[in-house]
Amino acid sequence: MLRKQKNLMFCIFVLCAALIAGLVAWFLRPTQQYIGGEPQESLKPVLRLPGGDWGPPAPYLHYSRGPGVYKMQLVFDSLLERDGSGYIPWLATGYQVLDQGRTYVFKLRQGVKWHDGRKLTPEDVLFSFEYALRHPPVQAHITSENITMSVEEDSFIVHLDFPDAAMLGKLGSVRIIPKHIYENIEDPIGFLEPSAFIGTGPFKLEQYNREHGTYRFVENSDFFGPAPKVSAIEFVPVSDETLALLQGDLDAATIPPDAISLFADLEQFAVMQNPGFWGYRLLFNMNVEPLGSIKFRQALAHGIDRQQLVEKIARGAGVLGSYGILPVDHINYNPQVIDYPYDPELAKQLIAEEEIAIPSLSILVAGEREARIGQLLKEQLAEMGIELNIRSVDAKTKDTLIQTGQYQLGLIGHGGMGMDPDYLRIRFAQEKAGQMISQVSSVGFANDEINRLCLKQRKTTDESLRQDYLNQLQNLIAENIPEIPLFCTTDYFVYNREKLDGWVYMFDHHEPTHCNMSYLVHP
Repeated sequence: MLRKQKNLMFCIFVLCAALIAGLVAWFLRPTQQYIGGEPQESLKPVLRLPGGDWGPPAPYLHYSRGPGVYKMQLVFDSLLERDGSGYIPWLATGYQVLDQGRTYVFKLRQGVKWHDGRKLTPEDVLFSFEYALRHPPVQAHITSENITMSVEEDSFIVHLDFPDAAMLGKLGSVRIIPKHIYENIEDPIGFLEPSAFIGTGPFKLEQYNREHGTYRFVENSDFFGPAPKVSAIEFVPVSDETLALLQGDLDAATIPPDAISLFADLEQFAVMQNPGFWGYRLLFNMNVEPLGSIKFRQALAHGIDRQQLVEKIARGAGVLGSYGILPVDHINYNPQVIDYPYDPELAKQLIAEEEIAIPSLSILVAGEREARIGQLLKEQLAEMGIELNIRSVDAKTKDTLIQTGQYQLGLIGHGGMGMDPDYLRIRFAQEKAGQMISQVSSVGFANDEINRLCLKQRKTTDESLRQDYLNQLQNLIAENIPEIPLFCTTDYFVYNREKLDGWVYMFDHHEPTHCNMSYLVHP
């Protein structure tokens, strides 16, 4: 009897163990999703990246800086996309440049669907461009100057009055928006309905919280292009990105150089070093004397130890800016431009020779890092007998003060320095500054020869001839010092390779999380 009871208890124990094992296995199974009735394994991860509020991710609503721009581009496509090699066909399957750069013909992709299920049409593309001319989006790539557009069957055609060397990138970057949603919207800046976020991109916006600075984008299962490698991307603010990455709360982040060693022995992490397309510039208000004097600006250039800024601010992860403005990693960089090596004695000599009276000056900064740069500049200029006062404000206020010229010396940091060199024209040869902070130049600077070269490089489609003009332009800018390019950062990007590998840099950009190709299966 006792033996039978023991056998019964043993059988019950075995059955319970098997049941528990089965339940554990069920809970730990890979998640499944079912599309069209057919089971399809989904081992795609959810990617978590550093967050913060960069505005609603729509072409008229996002903030103008990079993190806002590239979140919007997860949702909204353009005719061309960028990868490490250059522009690649996207909503267009190909393009032709005809008539010596005066005509562009884009062959439009068929079978593309908006996130609401409706089909993308050639009329949507034409509408998007015409709407962008009437209502310039945050990133206004084109203007009504020099351009007419039409559609013929499945082609989008653009005619220019004169060639524009940067036009392919401008046309290819305009975000395509749905006509059936925007055609009755006269105030896109005030349009915040859920339909404002209907695009054709590889991800759909599922959640955005301005107060918390969080975003959640989910995979677009009807995306026309390469399949997304992740099921969702979540942007979440954290107080310490290094710690969050180590604890698994983030899957990728930019890490200070002195923290890289923390990841050295952890096999799941990999490190990439960003190209130098994000940097700091020192602007002058040339209506404030003696900042209008070239000799004084040259003296300032010799009096600023930029290498010390790289060592103390960027912890060595940076490169000096070029006085020709295009950074050393730019494809059109001219290595022959004049330099102004650190030489405080020469700086003082130049000031004495010109008998320049030096008043105390102020520098406009925002945030802790810029304040530290301002403090170092204050100490360096003090050796030249220049008193520098630091004026610290919040970032948005500083951008506004810079754009409206309310400063003496202004410190700004931004990306976009690897983009088409036509930004030299926008920065130095336009009466009105561009909308982006990267397009802002020093107040009161004007030079007829720089203006002439800016226009010549723009209208030249011969690459070799254009490079010659750009070389001349960089030399002339360096001689006139309209601003001091302090340094570009070359930060370290650390990512959990077990979550997502194969990160991609765009050929002209410093940040792999901003590249849509990072999240898609590579062809």
